[in-house]
Amino acid sequence: MRNVVARNSVGIALDPGADGNLVQGNYIGTGPDGASELPNILVGVSILGSDNVVGGLASGAGNRIWFNPRGVRVAATDAAHPALGNSLLSNGLF
Repeated sequence: MRNVVARNSVGIALDPGADGNLVQGNYIGTGPDGASELPNILVGVSILGSDNVVGGLASGAGNRIWFNPRGVRVAATDAAHPALGNSLLSNGLF
């Protein structure tokens, strides 16, 4: 069963220090049907940490990240939090 992440400011936020997380198989910005528009306000996935994996190569591991103003944002916040080593794999972006 997938998580539906919709109608938030930021759908999924991996803030500074949120390192080594796995985000797979979610509907981000859609309804439970995976097609209806339920966008997050700013961005679907925000990555400010390091060594996170969003999506994957196995069947069903990719996220459907649709209808958000920005699909995925990866950014460093400062020198102590460089946002390095993140992987974005097999996600559907629209």
